[in-house]
Amino acid sequence: MKLFKSHFFRQNKGQRNGIFFLVLLIIVMQFLFLFVDFTSDNPEVINTSDFLVIQKQIDSLKVLEVEKRKPSIFPFNPNFITDYKGEQLGMSLVEIDRLLAFRKTGAFVNSKRQFQQVTKVSGSLLSSISRYFKFPDWVIERNRLKEKSVFHNDENIALVKRSDELSTNDINLVTRVDF
Repeated sequence: MKLFKSHFFRQNKGQRNGIFFLVLLIIVMQFLFLFVDFTSDNPEVINTSDFLVIQKQIDSLKVLEVEKRKPSIFPFNPNFITDYKGEQLGMSLVEIDRLLAFRKTGAFVNSKRQFQQVTKVSGSLLSSISRYFKFPDWVIERNRLKEKSVFHNDENIALVKRSDELSTNDINLVTRVDF
């Protein structure tokens, strides 16, 4: 008979009253929600102009959030574009493969024009990504000198060609003239 003895009666009188009150409160709330209608008969009328203004603000905030989530493009050397970076820039796989094949020959792209010749990207894509190209300073200086030499006489061209040559002499054996 001890197996069937209720644990409810082991509580003291205050605890039993608390349990009865809680059960009674739950039952009253259930009947209240069942029989009482909480909907309002007069829904608020929303002014459509106010609604449109608020909706435009929400839309503009959504656009800002989307722009903020876009990956930002930092200046990069186009000689070291990977497949992933090329995809992010909007290049096709064929264009990326052309660049990688060109790089395997040991050559480097040194200008925007040369990049387009090697990869054969469209002019619109080139104009959108070329502003992020960052070539080494010596390449920029050499390109500037080449452009300048086109407008000057042959004497300046000879100076530019001489400065473009790279020496493979041992640095410990070179003289001041070699520099």
